[in-house]
Amino acid sequence: MKASTILLIEDCSADARLLQLAFKKWGVINRLCVVEDGAAAIDYLSGRGVYRNRAQYPLPGLVLLDLSLPKISGGEVLQWLRSQPEFGQLPVVIFTGFEDRGRLDEAHRLGANAILIKTADRQKLRLAIEDLNAFVLAPHHPDSVIRCTEPVTRSERQPFA
Repeated sequence: MKASTILLIEDCSADARLLQLAFKKWGVINRLCVVEDGAAAIDYLSGRGVYRNRAQYPLPGLVLLDLSLPKISGGEVLQWLRSQPEFGQLPVVIFTGFEDRGRLDEAHRLGANAILIKTADRQKLRLAIEDLNAFVLAPHHPDSVIRCTEPVTRSERQPFA
């Protein structure tokens, strides 16, 4: 069985790199494609512009979505995704550094399947990635929650050796 692609929609290149390194370190075999803003995410998912080549930019089996994005917000991307019939069943995990309950509740209301809070704690991140890996490989359940951890500031994030 071929591993599905994960689309990471994240404007912070340090967070994207941290996640790429963590995936590699802890055995997530899925290809990770990264776009840096909401407009690029919609273009990618629509197969428009530079993302027209589906061999190079395949449709994802999972979307990791930051809520704070330039151009088009993560909430707007999620709303757009859920309005597209072809993406109605696409699992979307919010990948955020914020634990604002109101924003997270709104994300669930808009159709997010789970929440993953960014963390600098390697053990907590490893457990979250294991949960994410299980979520990708196993059938997903609406309103599931990936083990949440505390948010951190960008300066606390450390690369993996």
